[in-house]
Amino acid sequence: MDAVSDCHYANYTNWYLFHAIGEAIRNYDTWPSGNKNGVWYFEPLYGPTNNDLGRLTVLPYDLTDTWGPTWNGGEDLLFNGIYPSSYAGGDSGTNLLLQFEYHNVVREVRDLLFQSDQINPVIDAHAGIIAPFAPADYTRWLNAQPSTASYSGAHEQPRGSRD
Repeated sequence: MDAVSDCHYANYTNWYLFHAIGEAIRNYDTWPSGNKNGVWYFEPLYGPTNNDLGRLTVLPYDLTDTWGPTWNGGEDLLFNGIYPSSYAGGDSGTNLLLQFEYHNVVREVRDLLFQSDQINPVIDAHAGIIAPFAPADYTRWLNAQPSTASYSGAHEQPRGSRD
């Protein structure tokens, strides 16, 4: 398929931003044939250009393996629509135009959002919500068995916001 056809079947505009953030936070718990960790929503844009199927948007819901190291490479179904993938269900297809568009979004996210003067207030606002119970959560998991997760490798107790 070409870039125009791909965009009739999948909402790459939204995916670019989602995947760019996913790369930044290392949310890689996806693979092309994965049937978990997200749901498929088909936007009601039915028409002859997409065989009346609507347009795919992937809505992720499992972020437990974020911040890595993780199980997979973050190569979901839409990733495999523009890049080759060696993960389960992947193939060797490529789409250079969509790769170019995706790289532009990654650059915008990196240059505009992932700068300390921009991202730190966002992190602080979200960290403030969990600050009251973060120490209790840390204590709960500090000496847990490795099979259930453990913070025993953490060097210091979390605070409500970064210094």
